[in-house]
Amino acid sequence: MPLITVSDKDKIRTIQINRPEKKNAINLEMYKLLTHALKDGDEDDTINLFILHGHSEYFCAGNDLKDFLNHQQLTIAHPTVQFLYQLIDTKKPMIASVSGMAIGIGTTILLHCDLIYAADNCRFQLPFVNLSLVPEAAASLIVPQLCGAKKANELFFLGQPFYAQEALEMGFINKVITSQQVDQHALSIAHKLLKQPQAALIETKKLLKYQQSALKNQLQLEIKSFEKFVQSDEARTLFENFLG
Repeated sequence: MPLITVSDKDKIRTIQINRPEKKNAINLEMYKLLTHALKDGDEDDTINLFILHGHSEYFCAGNDLKDFLNHQQLTIAHPTVQFLYQLIDTKKPMIASVSGMAIGIGTTILLHCDLIYAADNCRFQLPFVNLSLVPEAAASLIVPQLCGAKKANELFFLGQPFYAQEALEMGFINKVITSQQVDQHALSIAHKLLKQPQAALIETKKLLKYQQSALKNQLQLEIKSFEKFVQSDEARTLFENFLG
């Protein structure tokens, strides 16, 4: 079974994270596949937008920690780094349909999606400090802008879960939908976007993402800190305890 499934229909590229036996934790091969799916779709004139989703109980449980223990040098060629830059660079609209848990990168991916529809069973979490790590994906810039500095401090410092209704109130997501209907709702929104003038839609996304250079600068700062902390004895011990 493919780790990432990609299907193209009606000018929509649907990308599914497809590793339910590991709660959709993302390994390095999956990062490569995700990067390719976005970059290729962005350059393909037959694709107008993306839908990203996981499974009914697991959108994404975070990074595959075992992979990170074995590949700690976060150079520009690292698959995770390549993916994070691609998230920032993707020009066409991205819609996320989120169900179940969205932990770590499972939450920070969403910060780069343009429209997010979350099932009522969603659980989000930013547990970086809990694992002796720091934020990723320019989340340390985006989250305070979304919900204010004090709330961002709470989310990152304590790393506690928050749920769909709170995510809506904080501006993380667009709408809460029942878990049975969330994928269909995201698809219906995608079809509405297809009826819009596409050049104007893409240019509007570009204008709304005017902070692109700031995002990349923040990402670079995070990568330097993340690399330092992921190699620490404390993080290694926490990872190994987590993995059992």
